[in-house]
Amino acid sequence: MTSVGATVELEFAYGPARGPSTEDCHVIGYRYPVGASTLVGDAWVLQIKDRKMVPLIGGLLNLNAVWRAPSGALFVTEVEGKVHYNAETDPARAAWRSFEFPFLIAGIFGLREDCVFVWGVRDAQPAVARWDGKAWALMPPPQGFPLAMDGTAADALVLVGHDGLVTRWDGQRWTRVEVPTTTRISSVSVAGSQIWVGTALGEVLCGGVSNLELKAQTDGCLTEIRFWQGHLYAASSLRGLLQLDGVEFRQVDEVSGARSLDGTESMLISAPHAVVMTEDGVHYEGFDLSGFIHALEPIPFTRGSF
Repeated sequence: MTSVGATVELEFAYGPARGPSTEDCHVIGYRYPVGASTLVGDAWVLQIKDRKMVPLIGGLLNLNAVWRAPSGALFVTEVEGKVHYNAETDPARAAWRSFEFPFLIAGIFGLREDCVFVWGVRDAQPAVARWDGKAWALMPPPQGFPLAMDGTAADALVLVGHDGLVTRWDGQRWTRVEVPTTTRISSVSVAGSQIWVGTALGEVLCGGVSNLELKAQTDGCLTEIRFWQGHLYAASSLRGLLQLDGVEFRQVDEVSGARSLDGTESMLISAPHAVVMTEDGVHYEGFDLSGFIHALEPIPFTRGSF
């Protein structure tokens, strides 16, 4: 969907979304010149609450990931090594704290507001840091370059990344999990004692803490996977939202272009042109780009505001 700014025609798209439902969530939104990359536009963190969409922070910030704690506290990352943290759930009282890191940030994941992890690359070496509610501290680096993380406890984490990287953290050290691929592993979902991972070539592998085996394959990069209500769901760059049925994927026609998946009781799905949710895997509802466009109408496309 497009809109005309003061001097240029603009395009809008959603990035990752996090939260329990479409009536209570946060999403990164991108505004950029038509035909251009999102990298030459501006990026915004939007809060959806009580059926209203409110831009919290934005401008020339290369925002790439967001994680929301069960308490509602929000953590947003910039690729260039910054984390913005907001403990307020009322958008009118948003008070941000910002932290700088000595590495490029690839992603963020957390368990609680006082147990959050970021990862990326520092001087051509992998890097991971943890927030304990008071300060950030570097952790021992994993055995490869990380892209995604999931887990059930601070001593039960799984990190995946380039060259077939799957490694688990037991609270003291990283231990490599054997996988039958050297493909870039782009997504991970931990369900009990099972580890599910998705690759850039559309492969899904599953297993325990020592090794994973190929379970299924589809087309496109699996940008995010989520084991939810007894089924594995995947966001494919080519096929949209998929549900694994045995060893075959079924395309969910109600959602096109899925990018991110989140949720426990319900599942929140973001796509470039919509954010939707489902409570049963059958019925889907949500909102399109119109609220995003309307929320940014008073804000000139000048970049760099914060």
